[in-house]
Amino acid sequence: MIPLRLQLKNFISYGPTLQTIDFGPYPLICLAGKNGHGKSALLDAITWAVWGQARKVATAVKADNNLLHLGQTHMMVLFDFEFNNQRYRIKREYAQTYGKPYAQLEFGIINPETESFQPLTDKTIRATQERIQEHLGLDFNAFTNSAFLRQGSANEFSKKSPKERKEIIASILSLQQYENLRKSALEKIKSLNSELTITQQLQERLRQEILKKNDISLALQNVTTALQKIVEEEKQLESDKVAVQEKKKKSATAQDQFKLLDFQLKQLSSKKETQQKKLIALHSQWQKNQQQQRTIDSKEKLNSDKQTIEQKIGIMNAQFQEQLVLKEKILELKTSKHQFLTNIHDQNQQAQTAKQIELQQLDAELKSTNQILHERTQQITQIKEEAKKITEEIKKLEEEKKNLAISPSAIQKIEQQFEKRKQHYHKWIAQANSCKVELSALEQKQQFTHETDNPSCPLCEQNLSASRKRFLHQKFEDQQLWLTHRYKRYSTLITTLKKLLIDQHEDLETQKKKRNQEQQLTNQIELLRKNLVTIHASIEHQIKLEQTVASTLKEISQKRTTLENELHVLQNEQKKSLENSQEYKNLTTALTKTEKALTENVYNPKQLQEYKEQLQLIEKQLALCANHDELTITGHQLKQTILALLMELRTYKKELLSLEREHKSFSYLPILENEIRENEERIDTITANLNKQKEENLQEKGRLENQSSKITSIQKELEEHEQQCKKLQETIHDFQIVATSMGKDGIQALLIENAIPEIEQEANALLAQLTDNQAHIFIESLRDLKKGGTKETLDIVISDSAGIRPYELFSGGEAFRIDFALRIAISKLLARRAGTSLQTLIIDEGFGSQDEEGLSRIMDALYKIQDNFKKIIVVSHLGWMKDQFPVQFAVHKGPNGSVVNMIEQG
Repeated sequence: MIPLRLQLKNFISYGPTLQTIDFGPYPLICLAGKNGHGKSALLDAITWAVWGQARKVATAVKADNNLLHLGQTHMMVLFDFEFNNQRYRIKREYAQTYGKPYAQLEFGIINPETESFQPLTDKTIRATQERIQEHLGLDFNAFTNSAFLRQGSANEFSKKSPKERKEIIASILSLQQYENLRKSALEKIKSLNSELTITQQLQERLRQEILKKNDISLALQNVTTALQKIVEEEKQLESDKVAVQEKKKKSATAQDQFKLLDFQLKQLSSKKETQQKKLIALHSQWQKNQQQQRTIDSKEKLNSDKQTIEQKIGIMNAQFQEQLVLKEKILELKTSKHQFLTNIHDQNQQAQTAKQIELQQLDAELKSTNQILHERTQQITQIKEEAKKITEEIKKLEEEKKNLAISPSAIQKIEQQFEKRKQHYHKWIAQANSCKVELSALEQKQQFTHETDNPSCPLCEQNLSASRKRFLHQKFEDQQLWLTHRYKRYSTLITTLKKLLIDQHEDLETQKKKRNQEQQLTNQIELLRKNLVTIHASIEHQIKLEQTVASTLKEISQKRTTLENELHVLQNEQKKSLENSQEYKNLTTALTKTEKALTENVYNPKQLQEYKEQLQLIEKQLALCANHDELTITGHQLKQTILALLMELRTYKKELLSLEREHKSFSYLPILENEIRENEERIDTITANLNKQKEENLQEKGRLENQSSKITSIQKELEEHEQQCKKLQETIHDFQIVATSMGKDGIQALLIENAIPEIEQEANALLAQLTDNQAHIFIESLRDLKKGGTKETLDIVISDSAGIRPYELFSGGEAFRIDFALRIAISKLLARRAGTSLQTLIIDEGFGSQDEEGLSRIMDALYKIQDNFKKIIVVSHLGWMKDQFPVQFAVHKGPNGSVVNMIEQG
């Protein structure tokens, strides 16, 4: 991706005036200006246009809201760039409205001759963003860790974990396509395995079906034998049916004769029953007639009984009248007594009611006060429990604090010792490097003392004698021995001190953590003590409130006791007034006597009703005595009719006896019918069973024959499935090989392994120039494990003249040069990879940690690597730095926003 032109409006520090920056014709550019004037904002505009990402507040989900120029509601960035010899344009807009924020993204190809725009924009912003990233083959994370050294994050790649470094290298190498192939292969394997499992399960079911073949043959033979047996039983059953039919014919003839006889017998019985009923009715009438005639003879006795019952009814009526009078008198006495009590009660009720109302009010107030007192007691108990818990927590925290007790002076002493050792470490490294330089110079001098064909001194060009050469040779050897011994001592000291520094650094970090924990515990204890003071104050306040409520409760109880005594006195006075009243005593005595007289009255309503019923019956009997002659004639007629009916019933009886004898001769018919019915039922049951068995056997025979033929086809199907399983297993094996080879441990690992030496070579070439050959970078892709074996990683190890050192022990300037070399190497790798070629390097600040010599070496390195990139953009506010570039884009911040001016320096 080669930037050609950038247009922006209302973006961060740039105001509403459209700014246009033309990068096209310049290969090496410096964006210069003061801090905060908008240099880095131009680079943020590029990343926001391409990926929709730029600087943002840590708590913000998206950067868009914070990128708007202050006071504006709409921003726009238009970015033209070249990629793979094709010009593209991206336009991204964002606006804040009263409703939902508005956003738009356009992407397309530009014809350089006609400047026409061919859109590639998709339906949605997300789809368009995916299409942009698909064309570039690089995401924002890989870009900012390779070709774009952002301000303050030059060490972003160095400080990432090995796993994250591998992901960045994989993105640069476009290894996602291999990962996609691996996922596709795994999906295919999953699908094939599922198909293979289904096929194998089907095979197992087919094998189980084939195993049933022998059972089916045996069952088919059994069914055929059973069918033959059923045919023989059916023949025997037909002869039984013929015998039953003959018996049925005989039974039918006898049954017709029996039915006729039975009909005659029923008719005669019906006539006999009718005459019998008539005889019974006439006999009943005759008996009643005779009874009435006997009643006429006792007429005088009936009159006497009537007179006696009427006298008893008169006495009972008199008793009833007396009872009514007594009840009226009792009611009058009760009314007088109630009126007297009401008058007495009304005289005292008003005072009692007032006392009772006041007593109820005191009871309610007493209940409410008791509830308040109970709540206060509970609150005090809860607060005391809380205070107890806080006290225990304070003791626990103080114990923890004692265990973590660390003297600040001890930590300060360790820090001072660590800094002092660190200074000695750097000092001894410098002295060791100096020894190494002197040893190198001595080696050249020793070579001179060994040259026999050149007797002159290379420094003063004077001839030297052999003895002088021997003297110098001996002197150089002594110096070499001394310097070698000294270098070895420095190396031993540096190694020992390096280990001490690492161990002491870990110890120091541990002590600092303990000190922080101690401070946190102190703060917690202080906070808990403040809470405890507050709780104690609350307890005292609640106790005072409890005492006040208890005092109020005591007063209410005393008032209630006084009221109860007064009410009791009023009730006693009412009782006394009743006991002393003569009128009340007279009324009570009269009421008692009257109630006793009512109890002694023997009036019985049921007895009176019985007397009345007896009187009615006697009157009816007296009325019958008037019809004596008529009753005599009627009795004689009834007697003659009864005699005629008796003669007729004798004739019916003789005929019935004759028919019954003839009827009994057909008694064998039910036995014969039962026998025929049982035979028919037996034949029907046997026939049904045979038909059912025959049908079941025929169905079973058909089913078994179908299964037999089906097993033959299953055997062929099983052979086909076995071939299919074999092919599926071979295909799965092939896809497993593809998935393994395309995985992170396959082709991806090989490509990363091949890329690592290239990164090392480029980084070391640049680092040698920046450090005067004093530092070297190693990228380790494998790490030995303590338990044996190796583990894939991507560790960065730096070696300098003092040996291998961790990245953290390098000073700021040294660390920046290492980061710079690594990032340039990764960027060059990115520039050489087909499909992800950005061909642009962007460096945002980071030079402040370098001295003048370091800046000079960085500029030399930039000039040397500019042939590997079509465009290099550097952001800097350093005067010396920006003067080294042929083209400056000077950024100034005015009242209406930042402005960019182009300055060519030749």
